[in-house]
Amino acid sequence: MNERVWHSERFRKVSDRYPRRVAEAYGGDLDAAMAASDEQVAATVANWEKEHGLPVRDWPANRARRGAIVTVSARTVPTPVPTSALENVD
Repeated sequence: MNERVWHSERFRKVSDRYPRRVAEAYGGDLDAAMAASDEQVAATVANWEKEHGLPVRDWPANRARRGAIVTVSARTVPTPVPTSALENVD
């Protein structure tokens, strides 16, 4: 597997947005990010967020929450109600 793809998949397990945040925190140096442990990456990302005035997220906790959720998420789409059905409501 291509290492860049692996990087994306590794960090996407945490959050869909995490690979981009990791790349930003590492200044685009994906080799350094890939060589680092998950804990080192999380610390680097947290420091980067703090330095840039962003809320520091607890990304590892997000991963734990995602692990408890089925990988395919269901989305609820509201069913439109015809306005004519609302006209005779008492």
